Amino acid sequence: MKFEDYFSFEAILGDLVKWRLAGKDVGGTLPPRAAWKRGGFRERKGRSAESVRRAAILRTVRLARGALADCRWGTALIDLVDKVREAVFSGSVEFDKPRMIKVPKGYKDGRMEFRDVASFDRVADRVIMSRTTAYVRDVLEEVLTEHCYSFRRDGRITHQLAVEHLKEWRGKFAEGTLAVAECDIRKFFDNISHDVVRRRWDEVGFDAKAKKVLDAYLRAYSFSGEVGRGLPQGGSFSTVLANLVLAEADAAVLREAGANAFYARYCDDVVFASVDDGECRRMMSAYGDALAWLDLLMHPVEPFVYRPEDGKKTRYYSIKSKGPFRWREVEVGEENCAPWVSFLGCQVRYDGETRIREESINKHIRSLGHETARKVKEVERGSLDGKSRDEVAKWFACFRNRLIAKGVGYVTEKVKDCHLCWVGAFPSVTVCADTKMQMRRLDRVRNGMLTRVASAIRSRGKATGGFVLARHRYKGRPFSYFGFLEEAARPTNMARRCVRVLPYSEL
Repeated sequence: MKFEDYFSFEAILGDLVKWRLAGKDVGGTLPPRAAWKRGGFRERKGRSAESVRRAAILRTVRLARGALADCRWGTALIDLVDKVREAVFSGSVEFDKPRMIKVPKGYKDGRMEFRDVASFDRVADRVIMSRTTAYVRDVLEEVLTEHCYSFRRDGRITHQLAVEHLKEWRGKFAEGTLAVAECDIRKFFDNISHDVVRRRWDEVGFDAKAKKVLDAYLRAYSFSGEVGRGLPQGGSFSTVLANLVLAEADAAVLREAGANAFYARYCDDVVFASVDDGECRRMMSAYGDALAWLDLLMHPVEPFVYRPEDGKKTRYYSIKSKGPFRWREVEVGEENCAPWVSFLGCQVRYDGETRIREESINKHIRSLGHETARKVKEVERGSLDGKSRDEVAKWFACFRNRLIAKGVGYVTEKVKDCHLCWVGAFPSVTVCADTKMQMRRLDRVRNGMLTRVASAIRSRGKATGGFVLARHRYKGRPFSYFGFLEEAARPTNMARRCVRVLPYSEL
């Protein structure tokens, strides 16, 4: 497809509908919910709620296509499409400065670290970046190798698939000792050079009009005021640009990799493995040299001693770049040897057992905690004062259902939908002592948050606090994390859950 084809009316409408269903602002360019033209029962039968809503919006727009100018949302839609196409095709693209949001990243040395995430609020800016992203992603499919798992056109290529391929490769050499290395780039998105991005852009050869969009995008953001460096996190355009830059590092590694080597990259998270320590070392060295050519720095490789008695608390898990180390059972005091490999939110043991990384667990707990804190503040402000017992119970049930949806998906008597829920991002986990403990912990934490909100209701003098807690307490499977773990071990269920998952950046 030509670059201009990515900015057709249908393509722009598709992005707007996707954002509207995700609850994002689309600037009044789509019909209000009350005006949606829904299909009949036979048409809706057997389809997901999201597909039914998407079809309703598209049907409403199609029926009004000849008279869009006669309604307010239609006029806004036409104006947006014309504005976007005019800016892109004339080369006069200018993005507003993004709004920066502090997102908790994790703890380091006992202090919480935050990641700066950019939010482009103007709808036209988001449309231009989204359509250009689709174009760049499709062109890059001819450049990227099968070892890149991030942001590919084929939706089946995800971070989950990378973990599965690592486990499958390990199974081929189950009896041997493997050499493994893990690498991480220092503040990857913040340190990408704009000059390197432009050089790689010219080497691949994109449309000249798309280059104008790239220039406007780079002008809109520089990390910490350092001109010419940094890409804003949080948008899809920066992710495909990351692939554009690191494709050169992929090629350098593959020149050193033999038939029995394994290499996988998801954005800037990389793992190397080989049956030969020297080969793994050469792959890692080639990757480091390529990063230097790309004006990027890798975290220094540090030696370690894995102490089994420390479990997950050992220093091994805090090291960003390490290896090559031996991937097998560890003897007491043995250097540079570990039973677990950390990759993309999971930890894979030498015998194939897979658990969730502790920081991923803690991050999810913090997300649930933020939901709980908002509800507690809402109660303390008196939002439930004067409401009947049934109204309070309904309010509490909505809060409970939101926690369920975030954790294990929407569960009813008729359907179980893990669409974009947290556990849906980890279909590769296995039922072992570690994962059982993790899921039971999450169930306890979630019940504790329910109790906290119910206690806040009682503290306001509402006798219904105990009532709502007793009535809406979790009943276990299939609402529990532990219940999901048992189902995740079933191959048929795992295949279904791989369809759509949370992006790795949100884990």
